[in-house]
Order: sequence, then structure tokens, then C-alpha cells
Amino acid sequence: MPMIDSTLIARFLAKVSPEPNTGCWLWTANIDSDGYGIFSVRRKNQKAHRVSHELFKGPIPDAHTIDHLCHNGNDLCLGGSSCIHRSCVNPDHIEPATIKLNTLRGNSISARLAKQTHCKRGHEFTEENTYRSPKGGRMCRLCHEVLRIESRRKLLQGERIFQPSAKTHCARGHEFTPQNTRISYGQRHCIICSRAACLRSYHKNK
Repeated sequence: MPMIDSTLIARFLAKVSPEPNTGCWLWTANIDSDGYGIFSVRRKNQKAHRVSHELFKGPIPDAHTIDHLCHNGNDLCLGGSSCIHRSCVNPDHIEPATIKLNTLRGNSISARLAKQTHCKRGHEFTEENTYRSPKGGRMCRLCHEVLRIESRRKLLQGERIFQPSAKTHCARGHEFTPQNTRISYGQRHCIICSRAACLRSYHKNK
């Protein structure tokens, strides 16, 4: 961003239309395909909301994006290129945020799941009852344990828990008997192969 002067600010504000009900400053000039305003500074196109922050609040920290607070407070807006809040350049409606925080603050599916306090069966996502996958997903430990016990019970009682086309042997030819089958997250695992893998790992690291 070049040195800020009154001419640059005046040119910027000339492309703004304040919305009286929400307080948003709607961009009236060029809008890109994602719904964000475009403003030219020294013949270089930049996102208008980012320019607004630098003009009226200062530099944007590294590794940060701009979060539209006016969008976060509107549960009816699902986002996307048609989101009216993307064209807002009111400096009081935007703030720097990490990409992860920006996503979680929004109304996307991942953001809504992250805001859930209970699983679909009503169990609370407490620290003790929450498993977090390496990718950041959550799983209810109580539900997983119920599924594991029920799958094991059906297996021991000879009930069919897989599709008719399910394999009867593992990839190395070991039969999936009740004694040689471990159920984890709804999937079958060969106990013989699992033990062999553990032994190989032990001798390799010994």
C-alpha cells in the first residue's frame, strides 16, 4: 500500500454506498467473481475490503485474512459469491483473522459442525467425550463405544453386520472368524495381521 493521502481516501469513499439498516459500506464499483470489491492502487487491482483496513486501521498481519464481522452475525446468509457482506468495506465491520478462525466464524457446514455442543444422539462434546482426528474432526467417544460393542455382539452371535458381498478372508488369506476379527469404526481388521505388523515394527525399531 502506498503512502496514504487524502486523494486516495476520497477516491475510495466515492465508490462506497452506506446501507442505513446494517451500517455496511457497500462497494459500488467493480466486483470480482467471488463477490468482493476491487479497487485499483497504483494501477494494481486489490480487494477493496483489504484496502479499507489498511486505509483506516493499518497494515494486515502476515498469514491473516480479512473476516467480515457483519456476515458472521447473520445466520441467514450462507456465504458464497452471492453474499452481500463480501462487498462491505466498512472498517468497523472487518478485522484480521487466521484462515481457520475465519472459517469457523462463518456459516459453512464445517463451521456449523464445530459449533455443535452435542452429537446427533444427544451426548455432550466434553473434553473426556471427544475424540479429535488428525484432520481436526470430532467424534463422540460414547457413540463409538456403543457401536463397537454392538458390532462385536452381532459378530459373536453370528448376525450379519456386513453386506453379502463382504470378503470372508483378509488380504493375506486369514479367515475373518469371531476370534480373528477386530471391529474399529465399523471396519473389520484381521487380528493375525495386526499382531504380525506389531512384531515387524518392534524388530525394526529394536
